[in-house]
Amino acid sequence: MKMDNGILLSIGQLAKICNISHKTLRYYDDLDLLKPSKVNEDNGYRFYSKWHITRIMTIKQLQEIGVSLTEIKSFLQKDGSANVIDSLQNILAEQENELEEQIQQLQSSLKKVKLLQSQCESIKDKVIFDAHSQIIIKKLQTRRIVFKLYRGEYKPDVFREFYKSIIDNFIQDGVGISGIDSSPLAIFKPDKTSSNIELKIGYGVNSDLISNTYCQEDIAGGEYACYIHEGNYESLMNDLYEMIYSNIEKSGYKVTGPCVVNYYINEAITPQSENFITEIQFPVIKN
Repeated sequence: MKMDNGILLSIGQLAKICNISHKTLRYYDDLDLLKPSKVNEDNGYRFYSKWHITRIMTIKQLQEIGVSLTEIKSFLQKDGSANVIDSLQNILAEQENELEEQIQQLQSSLKKVKLLQSQCESIKDKVIFDAHSQIIIKKLQTRRIVFKLYRGEYKPDVFREFYKSIIDNFIQDGVGISGIDSSPLAIFKPDKTSSNIELKIGYGVNSDLISNTYCQEDIAGGEYACYIHEGNYESLMNDLYEMIYSNIEKSGYKVTGPCVVNYYINEAITPQSENFITEIQFPVIKN
Protein backbone atom coordinates (compact mmCIF):
# COMPACT_ATOMS: atom_id res chain seq x y z
CA MET A 1 0.00 0.00 0.00
CA LYS A 2 1.42 3.36 -1.01
CA MET A 3 1.71 5.78 1.87
CA ASP A 4 0.95 9.47 1.45
CA ASN A 5 3.84 11.56 2.73
CA GLY A 6 1.37 13.95 4.28
CA ILE A 7 -0.42 11.30 6.35
CA LEU A 8 0.43 11.30 10.04
CA LEU A 9 0.94 7.97 11.80
CA SER A 10 -0.12 7.21 15.34
CA ILE A 11 2.52 5.89 17.72
CA GLY A 12 0.95 2.45 17.39
CA GLN A 13 1.12 2.49 13.58
CA LEU A 14 4.74 3.65 13.57
CA ALA A 15 5.67 1.06 16.17
CA LYS A 16 4.13 -1.71 14.04
CA ILE A 17 5.76 -0.56 10.79
CA CYS A 18 9.21 -0.25 12.37
CA ASN A 19 8.89 -3.26 14.69
CA ILE A 20 9.65 -1.15 17.72
CA SER A 21 7.86 -0.75 21.05
CA HIS A 22 5.73 2.20 22.17
CA LYS A 23 8.01 2.50 25.19
CA THR A 24 11.09 2.89 22.99
CA LEU A 25 9.45 5.61 20.89
CA ARG A 26 8.52 7.51 24.04
CA TYR A 27 12.10 7.09 25.28
CA TYR A 28 13.45 8.49 22.00
CA ASP A 29 11.13 11.47 22.47
CA ASP A 30 12.43 12.06 26.03
CA LEU A 31 16.00 11.99 24.68
CA ASP A 32 15.12 14.49 21.92
CA LEU A 33 16.31 11.82 19.52
CA LEU A 34 13.00 11.38 17.71
CA LYS A 35 10.36 14.05 18.32
CA PRO A 36 6.83 13.46 16.99
CA SER A 37 5.51 15.74 14.25
CA LYS A 38 2.46 16.54 16.32
CA VAL A 39 1.16 16.00 19.83
CA ASN A 40 -2.56 16.25 20.56
CA GLU A 41 -2.89 18.85 23.31
CA ASP A 42 -6.10 17.29 24.63
CA ASN A 43 -4.97 13.70 25.11
CA GLY A 44 -1.19 13.78 24.57
CA TYR A 45 -1.30 11.37 21.62
CA ARG A 46 1.82 11.47 19.48
CA PHE A 47 1.74 11.48 15.66
CA TYR A 48 4.61 10.88 13.28
CA SER A 49 5.35 11.39 9.58
CA LYS A 50 6.74 8.92 7.04
CA TRP A 51 10.10 10.63 7.44
CA HIS A 52 10.31 9.16 10.94
CA ILE A 53 10.40 5.64 9.48
CA THR A 54 13.70 6.43 7.75
CA ARG A 55 15.05 8.05 10.90
CA ILE A 56 14.20 4.96 12.98
CA MET A 57 15.85 2.67 10.43
CA THR A 58 19.03 4.76 10.70
CA ILE A 59 18.95 4.65 14.51
CA LYS A 60 18.46 0.88 14.53
CA GLN A 61 21.25 0.27 12.02
CA LEU A 62 23.71 2.32 14.08
CA GLN A 63 22.64 0.61 17.29
CA GLU A 64 23.17 -2.80 15.70
CA ILE A 65 26.86 -2.01 15.17
CA GLY A 66 27.26 -0.79 18.75
CA VAL A 67 26.84 3.00 18.42
CA SER A 68 25.35 4.52 21.57
CA LEU A 69 22.17 6.61 21.51
CA THR A 70 24.19 9.63 22.69
CA GLU A 71 26.51 9.32 19.68
CA ILE A 72 23.56 8.77 17.35
CA LYS A 73 21.84 11.89 18.67
CA SER A 74 25.00 13.95 18.13
CA PHE A 75 25.35 12.57 14.60
CA LEU A 76 21.71 13.27 13.68
CA GLN A 77 21.98 16.85 14.89
CA LYS A 78 24.81 17.73 12.49
CA ASP A 79 24.10 20.47 9.96
CA GLY A 80 25.11 20.17 6.32
CA SER A 81 25.76 17.05 4.27
CA ALA A 82 29.56 17.37 4.60
CA ASN A 83 29.38 17.45 8.40
CA VAL A 84 26.97 14.51 8.43
CA ILE A 85 29.24 12.38 6.24
CA ASP A 86 32.35 13.27 8.24
CA SER A 87 30.56 12.46 11.47
CA LEU A 88 29.30 9.15 10.13
CA GLN A 89 32.77 8.20 8.88
CA ASN A 90 34.25 8.95 12.30
CA ILE A 91 31.58 6.86 14.02
CA LEU A 92 32.14 3.94 11.66
CA ALA A 93 35.93 4.13 12.05
CA GLU A 94 35.61 4.03 15.84
CA GLN A 95 33.22 1.07 15.65
CA GLU A 96 35.57 -0.73 13.27
CA ASN A 97 38.43 -0.37 15.79
CA GLU A 98 36.24 -1.58 18.66
CA LEU A 99 35.04 -4.58 16.66
CA GLU A 100 38.60 -5.48 15.70
CA GLU A 101 39.56 -5.45 19.38
CA GLN A 102 36.53 -7.59 20.24
CA ILE A 103 37.47 -10.07 17.49
CA GLN A 104 41.00 -10.36 18.90
CA GLN A 105 39.61 -10.91 22.41
CA LEU A 106 37.17 -13.53 21.13
CA GLN A 107 39.92 -15.30 19.21
CA SER A 108 42.02 -15.36 22.37
CA SER A 109 39.05 -16.71 24.33
CA LEU A 110 38.46 -19.35 21.66
CA LYS A 111 42.07 -20.51 21.97
CA LYS A 112 41.61 -20.84 25.74
CA VAL A 113 38.39 -22.81 25.27
CA LYS A 114 40.10 -25.19 22.83
CA LEU A 115 43.04 -25.57 25.20
CA LEU A 116 40.71 -26.42 28.09
CA GLN A 117 38.79 -28.86 25.89
CA SER A 118 42.06 -30.56 24.97
CA GLN A 119 43.12 -30.70 28.61
CA CYS A 120 39.74 -32.14 29.65
CA GLU A 121 40.06 -34.91 27.06
CA SER A 122 43.61 -35.60 28.21
CA ILE A 123 42.59 -35.72 31.87
CA LYS A 124 39.61 -37.95 31.05
CA ASP A 125 41.82 -40.36 29.13
CA LYS A 126 44.40 -40.43 31.92
CA VAL A 127 41.82 -41.08 34.65
CA ILE A 128 40.09 -43.83 32.67
CA PHE A 129 43.40 -45.44 31.75
CA ASP A 130 44.84 -45.28 35.27
CA ALA A 131 41.63 -45.89 37.23
CA HIS A 132 42.48 -49.50 38.06
CA SER A 133 46.24 -49.16 38.01
CA GLN A 134 48.81 -48.03 40.51
CA ILE A 135 51.80 -46.80 38.53
CA ILE A 136 52.05 -46.55 34.75
CA ILE A 137 55.36 -46.17 32.93
CA LYS A 138 54.91 -43.62 30.12
CA LYS A 139 57.14 -42.16 27.45
CA LEU A 140 56.81 -38.37 27.68
CA GLN A 141 58.11 -35.69 25.32
CA THR A 142 60.38 -32.81 26.34
CA ARG A 143 58.34 -29.98 27.81
CA ARG A 144 59.22 -26.34 28.40
CA ILE A 145 58.02 -24.61 31.55
CA VAL A 146 58.08 -21.08 32.91
CA PHE A 147 58.32 -20.96 36.68
CA LYS A 148 59.09 -19.20 39.96
CA LEU A 149 61.43 -20.89 42.41
CA TYR A 150 60.43 -21.50 46.04
CA ARG A 151 62.56 -22.97 48.83
CA GLY A 152 61.22 -23.51 52.32
CA GLU A 153 58.54 -25.36 54.23
CA TYR A 154 55.58 -26.71 52.30
CA LYS A 155 52.78 -24.10 52.26
CA PRO A 156 49.70 -24.57 50.05
CA ASP A 157 49.20 -20.80 49.76
CA VAL A 158 52.51 -20.46 47.93
CA PHE A 159 51.07 -22.22 44.90
CA ARG A 160 48.07 -19.89 44.60
CA GLU A 161 50.29 -16.83 45.03
CA PHE A 162 52.89 -17.94 42.47
CA TYR A 163 50.41 -19.08 39.81
CA LYS A 164 48.50 -15.79 40.05
CA SER A 165 51.74 -13.80 39.93
CA ILE A 166 52.84 -15.53 36.72
CA ILE A 167 49.51 -14.95 34.98
CA ASP A 168 49.37 -11.31 36.11
CA ASN A 169 52.88 -10.62 34.83
CA PHE A 170 52.20 -12.34 31.52
CA ILE A 171 49.27 -10.00 30.99
CA GLN A 172 51.19 -6.95 32.25
CA ASP A 173 54.12 -7.69 29.92
CA GLY A 174 51.75 -8.01 26.97
CA VAL A 175 52.73 -11.64 26.45
CA GLY A 176 49.20 -12.90 26.99
CA ILE A 177 48.33 -16.36 28.26
CA SER A 178 47.68 -18.05 24.92
CA GLY A 179 51.22 -19.43 25.10
CA ILE A 180 50.38 -21.46 28.21
CA ASP A 181 49.57 -25.00 27.16
CA SER A 182 49.22 -26.90 30.43
CA SER A 183 47.43 -26.97 33.73
CA PRO A 184 49.33 -25.55 36.72
CA LEU A 185 52.33 -27.72 37.56
CA ALA A 186 55.30 -27.90 39.88
CA ILE A 187 58.65 -29.66 39.96
CA PHE A 188 58.95 -31.04 43.46
CA LYS A 189 62.29 -31.73 45.14
CA PRO A 190 62.21 -32.62 48.85
CA ASP A 191 65.15 -32.00 51.14
CA LYS A 192 65.89 -35.32 52.83
CA THR A 193 67.80 -33.61 55.63
CA SER A 194 64.95 -31.29 56.71
CA SER A 195 61.26 -30.50 56.25
CA ASN A 196 62.09 -28.00 53.53
CA ILE A 197 61.36 -28.46 49.84
CA GLU A 198 62.38 -26.89 46.55
CA LEU A 199 59.55 -26.10 44.16
CA LYS A 200 59.57 -24.80 40.63
CA ILE A 201 56.00 -23.56 40.34
CA GLY A 202 54.60 -22.59 36.95
CA TYR A 203 53.08 -23.70 33.67
CA GLY A 204 53.99 -25.59 30.56
CA VAL A 205 54.39 -23.16 27.65
CA ASN A 206 54.91 -23.13 23.90
CA SER A 207 58.56 -23.46 22.92
CA ASP A 208 58.51 -20.06 21.17
CA LEU A 209 57.15 -18.14 24.17
CA ILE A 210 59.67 -15.72 25.67
CA SER A 211 59.37 -14.29 29.18
CA ASN A 212 62.05 -12.03 30.64
CA THR A 213 60.35 -12.01 34.04
CA TYR A 214 60.51 -15.68 34.94
CA CYS A 215 62.90 -18.61 34.60
CA GLN A 216 62.39 -21.13 31.85
CA GLU A 217 63.70 -24.64 31.47
CA ASP A 218 62.97 -27.85 29.64
CA ILE A 219 61.71 -30.93 31.43
CA ALA A 220 63.63 -33.73 29.77
CA GLY A 221 61.68 -36.27 27.78
CA GLY A 222 61.94 -39.96 28.57
CA GLU A 223 60.31 -42.62 30.70
CA TYR A 224 58.21 -41.46 33.64
CA ALA A 225 56.48 -43.47 36.35
CA CYS A 226 53.07 -41.80 36.55
CA TYR A 227 50.38 -41.97 39.20
CA ILE A 228 46.91 -40.37 39.19
CA HIS A 229 45.73 -39.16 42.59
CA GLU A 230 42.11 -38.22 43.30
CA GLY A 231 41.57 -36.19 46.46
CA ASN A 232 43.09 -33.44 48.57
CA TYR A 233 46.71 -32.42 48.58
CA GLU A 234 47.28 -33.26 52.25
CA SER A 235 46.86 -36.99 51.65
CA LEU A 236 49.09 -36.66 48.60
CA MET A 237 51.90 -34.97 50.51
CA ASN A 238 51.62 -36.98 53.72
CA ASP A 239 51.12 -40.51 52.50
CA LEU A 240 51.49 -41.10 48.79
CA TYR A 241 54.94 -39.88 47.83
CA GLU A 242 56.75 -42.50 49.89
CA MET A 243 54.33 -45.20 48.71
CA ILE A 244 54.78 -44.24 45.05
CA TYR A 245 58.55 -44.09 45.42
CA SER A 246 58.58 -47.54 47.04
CA ASN A 247 56.36 -49.06 44.35
CA ILE A 248 58.57 -47.67 41.60
CA GLU A 249 61.56 -49.44 43.09
CA LYS A 250 59.58 -52.65 43.50
CA SER A 251 58.68 -52.44 39.79
CA GLY A 252 62.36 -52.58 38.88
CA TYR A 253 62.88 -48.89 38.14
CA LYS A 254 65.04 -46.19 39.67
CA VAL A 255 64.00 -42.55 40.13
CA THR A 256 66.50 -40.24 38.44
CA GLY A 257 65.29 -36.77 39.37
CA PRO A 258 62.62 -34.55 40.95
CA CYS A 259 58.99 -35.41 40.22
CA VAL A 260 56.64 -33.28 38.12
CA VAL A 261 53.22 -32.66 39.64
CA ASN A 262 50.34 -31.70 37.31
CA TYR A 263 47.32 -30.15 39.01
CA TYR A 264 44.64 -31.02 36.45
CA ILE A 265 41.52 -30.44 38.57
CA ASN A 266 42.39 -27.95 41.30
CA GLU A 267 40.90 -25.32 43.58
CA ALA A 268 40.55 -22.88 40.68
CA ILE A 269 38.09 -25.32 39.08
CA THR A 270 36.25 -26.78 42.09
CA PRO A 271 36.18 -25.94 45.83
CA GLN A 272 35.61 -29.63 46.66
CA SER A 273 39.06 -31.02 47.42
CA GLU A 274 37.85 -34.62 47.20
CA ASN A 275 37.38 -34.00 43.46
CA PHE A 276 40.92 -32.77 42.84
CA ILE A 277 42.84 -34.75 40.22
CA THR A 278 46.63 -34.63 40.33
CA GLU A 279 49.20 -36.58 38.33
CA ILE A 280 52.63 -37.26 39.78
CA GLN A 281 55.37 -38.06 37.26
CA PHE A 282 58.78 -39.44 38.35
CA PRO A 283 61.60 -39.65 35.77
CA VAL A 284 62.89 -43.20 35.86
CA ILE A 285 65.31 -45.67 34.30
CA LYS A 286 65.17 -49.45 34.36
CA ASN A 287 67.41 -51.04 36.99
